[in-house]
Amino acid sequence: SCCLLSASTCSGIVTVQSTAAIVANACSKMGIPSSRQGWAHATNSHDKLKDALMDPRVTAIEADLLMGTDQSEHGLKEKRVPIMAHPPEDSSDLPLDVFLRRVTKELASQPGKRHLEKHIKLDFKDMESVEPALKMLKEFDVCVEERTIFLNADVLHGPGRSATDVSVSADHFIETCLNLLAEESRGVVFSLGFKVDVVHPFGHTEEHIREMIRVVQRHDLTNRSSGTKSSHASRDLVMVRQLMLLFLRPTIQVLC
Repeated sequence: SCCLLSASTCSGIVTVQSTAAIVANACSKMGIPSSRQGWAHATNSHDKLKDALMDPRVTAIEADLLMGTDQSEHGLKEKRVPIMAHPPEDSSDLPLDVFLRRVTKELASQPGKRHLEKHIKLDFKDMESVEPALKMLKEFDVCVEERTIFLNADVLHGPGRSATDVSVSADHFIETCLNLLAEESRGVVFSLGFKVDVVHPFGHTEEHIREMIRVVQRHDLTNRSSGTKSSHASRDLVMVRQLMLLFLRPTIQVLC
């Protein structure tokens, strides 16, 4: 891994043809979404998910995830569960279990086992939702041989933000994911990002990049990927290329 690129922003960051070609080729070989994928973003409601699943141009679905109130017809209003929502919203008509059921189909050859129809990116907005969400992924027994599930979170502070703005701890998030998905990790990759102020005038500093490198190395995530905001990363092409080259080795399995 680790080029600090999420698949949806590769083209916005990599403007040097040789590097772009390397990344695109690696993505293709691994079955990972490339910048040419059709993404549905903020798919946090029943209607938005329905539209994304029915649209043939959409090949990858991104949704935000946090603990909140299930406002669907059969939801238990008094119980907090993993739901698809973006802060400051704390309720949704689309709980995670329904989301997973909708984005998968049961395999006729293996009753009980399900396969993804499209690539999925789960953007965790709080630490509380991580463990129950991962347990649901295991319970659904999702087959991801030809699809990818991205586990996304902004785990470090970036331009215009401080450590107090980060609601998902890098170490806690990664360790929880690795522990719970130890045996079901095929087709599941990390998408680690920075919490940023999108209107901040300056881009990522060298220390921002170094801190992400330390996180990746600390957990030996050489077969995972991470993400930055393309609006900021495009200003820091030299540092991003430096980080990419550090991890572009023959043993790397996932580059974006």
